[in-house]
Amino acid sequence: MKRSEPDTRMCVEGLTPGLFFHISSGFEPAAEIEISKKLGEYGAKHVKTQRGKLHFSLAVNHTVTPHVLQSVLGCEGAFVAVANVAGVSADEKCLEDFEKLPLVIGKEQWQAALKLWRFLHSQEEKDPKKLFPSTFRVTVKRGGKHNWKSIDAAGIVGSGMLSDDFKKMTGLDLTVNLKNFDLEVYVHVQHDAATVQLGINTMKNSNDRVSVVDMSLRGATDEGGKVIRLRSSVAANMLTLAEVKPGDILLDPFGGTGSIPFLASDRLQPGLALSSDLFPHPIKVARSAKRAAGAHLHHTEKSSASYELMQADAGALPVRTGSVDVIVSDIPFGKRSQDGATIKALLPKFVAEAERVLRPGAGRMVILCSARSPFQKLLFQSSNLHMEKAVTVSMGGIDDVRLFLVKRKKEATK
Repeated sequence: MKRSEPDTRMCVEGLTPGLFFHISSGFEPAAEIEISKKLGEYGAKHVKTQRGKLHFSLAVNHTVTPHVLQSVLGCEGAFVAVANVAGVSADEKCLEDFEKLPLVIGKEQWQAALKLWRFLHSQEEKDPKKLFPSTFRVTVKRGGKHNWKSIDAAGIVGSGMLSDDFKKMTGLDLTVNLKNFDLEVYVHVQHDAATVQLGINTMKNSNDRVSVVDMSLRGATDEGGKVIRLRSSVAANMLTLAEVKPGDILLDPFGGTGSIPFLASDRLQPGLALSSDLFPHPIKVARSAKRAAGAHLHHTEKSSASYELMQADAGALPVRTGSVDVIVSDIPFGKRSQDGATIKALLPKFVAEAERVLRPGAGRMVILCSARSPFQKLLFQSSNLHMEKAVTVSMGGIDDVRLFLVKRKKEATK
């Protein structure tokens, strides 16, 4: 059912109360698997997949806490769902509609969202006054072409939330505070549609393994002074797609600073995670990050699977034939690859090594690389590797990235 005000082109679709999980585009299926597994016992059910977002409903009597949400490693953020909005125009007149949007959403949708927002915050918020927000800010992000600016739309939505009608409808008496806000209203516009969401403040200080490895690598730099690490949520989703299980031997031959094997070590118990890189500096950084993260985690976690670092050429790996269960790797590209020609020349040797070290009939591989890489062509030429799936993904605004799911054949096709 849709409803709209007579003087606005936007209309709001009825939305099942629940959560939006933000995911790097292309990894939605992997994140859905993890969220369903970890939140299923709380009555969470997948409602809808949108580009870069998953909508999950929650049981009426659920007991989900921010700590549970933080355990979803493939998620880049969780937000309380408020509304789906259609009819977002690209022309500048759309800004007039944004001011009416808070009222168009309606009392029922706001009350349901605020009820869930308060419940989640009540689990960790010691000050009960914080459950009734007095300050707020609006954040607007968009994809597609629009003849208006996000910052202008945010200000206009905010003015609508300051109106007497909105105060009467929701009971919220709000003032704007862009830095020290109690409530963040997040509007994500994708072409002619939008979602309205509420930020979960208590998730900002997560202590899960994703945050730990990110914090440990925050000061890590390459020779040019730039941070060199794969986003941990992407690494977690790659591991889910690789179906990593306890006892596996995992190898990342382009390991860099070690995000993938570090996150894999929990899933592998009592297996082995190997990270190799051709250059000594990333390995040095990975060792430092491993020590820092280990010191942070050892008080709260049981011993993990073995996690080893080594300097090695991906085209000549010091690994026994047929000994690796799974290869998960992010082949450097773009700004993270200082010498693209070297990587391109190395790929045929790496594919040959992958054929050699993976277990015949059981070995599997998940690879992330540039869409312009010859990797896919090399897979087609291989007699021992079968490409099961290739997906285009988006990472940090970079859209020409491909994700490959590969299986090691039992024997070569004659």
